[in-house]
Amino acid sequence: AMDIAQMAHLNQTRRSSGKPYIVHPRRVATRARQLGYNKDIQIAAILHDVIEDAPDPKRYGELIKNYFGSKTLQIVKDLSHGKNKPYIDYIIGLWKRNPQAFKVKMVDMVDNLTDQPSPSQVKKYTNAIKTLSQKGADIPDTVLKLIKNK
Repeated sequence: AMDIAQMAHLNQTRRSSGKPYIVHPRRVATRARQLGYNKDIQIAAILHDVIEDAPDPKRYGELIKNYFGSKTLQIVKDLSHGKNKPYIDYIIGLWKRNPQAFKVKMVDMVDNLTDQPSPSQVKKYTNAIKTLSQKGADIPDTVLKLIKNK
């Protein structure tokens, strides 16, 4: 999974820090492992931005399916946010549709909120988490604590 992520994110950098982008999926996967999430979630955590960011999403989707199966591919696909869909609609849909992808997204939010987030990221995630909480979503304490401080 790491090889696929490294190929997909080759020469990409984090906007916030300028570090190689691959540090982000590595941290997300590490957090997923520390939380005791299953292997499918850990693999999807490494690959969570591949379909969105890869130069050839179809090819990378086929690689994910071939190596890790349809279930992992579906998690990764569900994590891909189409830019024409409002973020709040995307995140609510993810929560309702795919609990495994939602867990990855929560861990992704933690990482994004702890890696020099922009004001717009803080606002986007804070609004999403508050809305999800109001709708009854189970938001991890680590995420709730982060937005409490923002």
